[in-house]
Amino acid sequence: MVSRITACPCRDQPEVVEGDHLVLRCPVTHTREVIDEVLEATGGEVARRPQVREVRGVAVPSLVLELAAALTTPERRSVRCLVVPSGCTAVGATDAALGAFDLETFAARIRYRHLADIATQPDRFHSRYQPLLNLETGEVVAYEALLRASDDHGKEIPAGALFGAAAAGGWTDLLDRIGRETAINDAAGWLGDRQLFINFVPTSIYRPEVCLATTIEAARRAGIPLQQLVFEVVESHRTDDPEHLLRIVAQYRAKGARVALDDVGTGYSTLALVAQLQPDVVKIDMALVQQLPDPVATTIVGSIVELSHGLGALVIAEGIETADQAAAVTELGADIGQGWFYGRPALPAELRQALTA
Repeated sequence: MVSRITACPCRDQPEVVEGDHLVLRCPVTHTREVIDEVLEATGGEVARRPQVREVRGVAVPSLVLELAAALTTPERRSVRCLVVPSGCTAVGATDAALGAFDLETFAARIRYRHLADIATQPDRFHSRYQPLLNLETGEVVAYEALLRASDDHGKEIPAGALFGAAAAGGWTDLLDRIGRETAINDAAGWLGDRQLFINFVPTSIYRPEVCLATTIEAARRAGIPLQQLVFEVVESHRTDDPEHLLRIVAQYRAKGARVALDDVGTGYSTLALVAQLQPDVVKIDMALVQQLPDPVATTIVGSIVELSHGLGALVIAEGIETADQAAAVTELGADIGQGWFYGRPALPAELRQALTA
């Protein structure tokens, strides 16, 4: 990729060959000190300039990952990186680093480069489904769809790696759409009258009435009424624009679907969003649930249940792994339980077989 800053052929993506060197630019003193410690351990040739380090004689991908591991997330985002091909002498190569990727993005692109083309192969995606049980009756009332894919060797790729690759490669919006449609397509024929929870990334939906049209069409083709769908806001991708999120929610509700808010209880911002969004379903953060019956966790979970019920929302306790946790959330008034205690995510074929039996 040619830099937008100069005509230099320096690359700002990890298509690295032997002999290439790395330019790092960081304005923060204490971050540069950590970078220098890592560089000293590599044994490479390091040229130091104010705020700039130019490293030769090392494997660039390995060095980038080592630096990423040594720095915190804010520090990684403050560092700019540029790969300079061997023999490049163009003036302004180091200045081009101002327009290159930050270390966080650069490391992600290297880490997930083996998944760079997976978005062009929709047949490699599938969903697993985890059951959600009514805590009073023990009946399975819903399933949550969890996106997966297969690598070149048939090994399953988890959602974290998929969304990491998508964020690094700039195709989160595509992956989010694939996830929504795959969840619906793979549930056809066995879901029955149970609810289907589908994660979505608000920042990937630009204009709700347009971006959600394919999801609605997928439900029509699968024969799943929109009233059975619950769209779940992914906590790690919450938008900084609440008004945009409210527009998306309004579009889902206008079509008859419901909306869930995930990981409630992780901070004041989530409780504020409950009041603003007024979701149909509130999912209590698993970190809280797994602390039960700790007295502090009990107080917080009890307050969330009371608040949610006061707004007319159902309450789901996530991450239940023990009988004690299940008993605690039931006593506190949660409506639905989810977690390995009730069942691990299963493939559609496994669910068809189990439901038939």
